[in-house]
Amino acid sequence: MFGEECKKTLPVKLERTKVLDENTSYAIETDQLTKVVDNTITGIGQATVYHTIRNPLESAESIKAKQEALREIRTNDKLRQGAIKLLERVQQYENSVRELFNGGFFSDIYDSQKKVRTILTSLPEWSSEMPETESQYLAEIKNTFQRLEGSPIEKLARGPIFRDLRRRAVYGLRELVQNPRLVSPLPFHPFPVKAIATGISVLPAVFLYYYGCSNPNDGATCSWIAPTIWGIVGGKLGKAIGESRDMKNFLIPMMARFRDESESRAAFKAIGSLDELIAYDKFGRDLAHSTIPEVTGLPTHEFSARNLINAVQSKRLPYYVPNDVV
Repeated sequence: MFGEECKKTLPVKLERTKVLDENTSYAIETDQLTKVVDNTITGIGQATVYHTIRNPLESAESIKAKQEALREIRTNDKLRQGAIKLLERVQQYENSVRELFNGGFFSDIYDSQKKVRTILTSLPEWSSEMPETESQYLAEIKNTFQRLEGSPIEKLARGPIFRDLRRRAVYGLRELVQNPRLVSPLPFHPFPVKAIATGISVLPAVFLYYYGCSNPNDGATCSWIAPTIWGIVGGKLGKAIGESRDMKNFLIPMMARFRDESESRAAFKAIGSLDELIAYDKFGRDLAHSTIPEVTGLPTHEFSARNLINAVQSKRLPYYVPNDVV
């Protein structure tokens, strides 16, 4: 998944830089390079790698901060395994996040919202299992996950969720305790939809069956055919009515808050940043020899390297010969 489809997976907008122009991007084969580097676990991480390869950092301090984090990932096995475990947990639920940030819940709307809520409420606990970090970059990623705990969006995700009776908005019970509002007496729950669907399908079907059987002049009606057809059609109709109600009153406002609140956006961005580090670590381990270049931040620059390889060509050519560049 690359190109436009890959970019759609990224839940937040990342900073665009002008380091690479179109010709340079073509010369270094950014599409092929992305595929070689991509060892991500999550779709969010894959989209982050796609973006950062095309928009390299401009600040030397930012580059060195990310390099420091990568060195820590390389040398701290417990930290690396903890990060991988967190990302694998996110990966189990992230299809719903992709749907959320691309306009709605397209599969099972109730299952999707549940999975997004699981990620937002579980990230603080999952991240607490990671060892303490030394690099500022990794510490900020972990702190971003930790800051979710007790935040308005985490309180909403934990539920129960009530809708505002005066405008299209939703609030969690913990939010309402601190700031009371005029809300619906009953919280969001999928059960009413199931009840509506069952009522529309079962009750008329039972009526049709017994009504037909009580009229001997209409023996054709006294069968299972008409009730069964109504049961199927009525069940789908009831489900559609209930889902439409929930979409308007609860799910669309919930989707907007999960997508737009600063804490959730920061958390999804941090997932991508962590997965990006894991991808580069795996990429480096796959190479026979790899190193992290030194960045000085001086106003003038020079570049030198020994046994330098082209990451794309070395994968294609079995007899690729490294080069010295001075």
